[in-house]
Amino acid sequence: MLERLRFRLTGSVLFWDTLLTLAALHIAATVRLQIDFGQDLTTSNVRLPWQVYPAVAIVWIVIFLLLTPQRALFARGMVEAIGRLLAAVALASTTFAGVLYLSFRDVSRLQFLYFVVIDLLLLLAAHLIIRSYWQYRMRTAWHRRVLFVGEGEQGLQLAQEMQRRRWAGFTVVGYTGAAENAASGFPYLGTLDATVRIVQDQQIDEVIFALPPQQYDQVAQISLQLQQQPVMLHMLPGVLDLAFARTPVATLGGIPLISLRESALTEPQRLLKRFFDSVASLGLLLLLSPILLIIAILIKLESPGPVFSCKNESASTGGALK
Repeated sequence: MLERLRFRLTGSVLFWDTLLTLAALHIAATVRLQIDFGQDLTTSNVRLPWQVYPAVAIVWIVIFLLLTPQRALFARGMVEAIGRLLAAVALASTTFAGVLYLSFRDVSRLQFLYFVVIDLLLLLAAHLIIRSYWQYRMRTAWHRRVLFVGEGEQGLQLAQEMQRRRWAGFTVVGYTGAAENAASGFPYLGTLDATVRIVQDQQIDEVIFALPPQQYDQVAQISLQLQQQPVMLHMLPGVLDLAFARTPVATLGGIPLISLRESALTEPQRLLKRFFDSVASLGLLLLLSPILLIIAILIKLESPGPVFSCKNESASTGGALK
């Protein structure tokens, strides 16, 4: 659950980091021409070969995946997140310098330095903006409301782990069970039979079953009743469940967690998905239309036409008969 969220967040930030790095590479060429320092260069001297851009993208993606500054942006403190980013940019820049030394040695050294400084400033600004926005969302609107079904110790440990990871945006609303556990520290909302009603009343987004194997029939029954609700279902597995699990098993604080069902899309999400599919399809059609037109023209040119028309053939046949 948290791993999937972390993967989406870090993947999105990595995508924008790569775009900003490529933009910094292009901006550095303009800055090298505008600043009157060093040797006089022309536009052709600062224009980089196209092979440099994919090389920069590959180097930055690999280094950032190794040092994970995007993950530190959400899960670590401000100082550590900035330190990870500085280390990642420094290592990626050094690697890129080695690539230039082995390939395109004519690149201006000043242009390279401008690129590193601009890239660092852009990424620092982007990470600070993303972190500030994420913390603002955590304090205001965006939260995933979690309900635990069961009052066992393992479920309590998992709830405490989720509370410690505030960056993930999960709020433990409470739990349902056979009886109240006074030592849990979380609100007791009702019995197991009231789980479906509580999910609807409390607008729950995630349901986590923390029941023993003897009560798995109730897990199946509640899961079927929640089938039409836009909630995600998870379960704390036992030893046999882990041995025969066919679904990916995530861990949180050393506690395994199995996802039973992805959430059903709400009506606004369905409309947004339909809008995205329509826009993406239209964009692909516009991009591929020249290629399809060229293919159609080539097929038309290669297909042999009739040597004589039917009218001429019938006229010649009639003349021969006469």
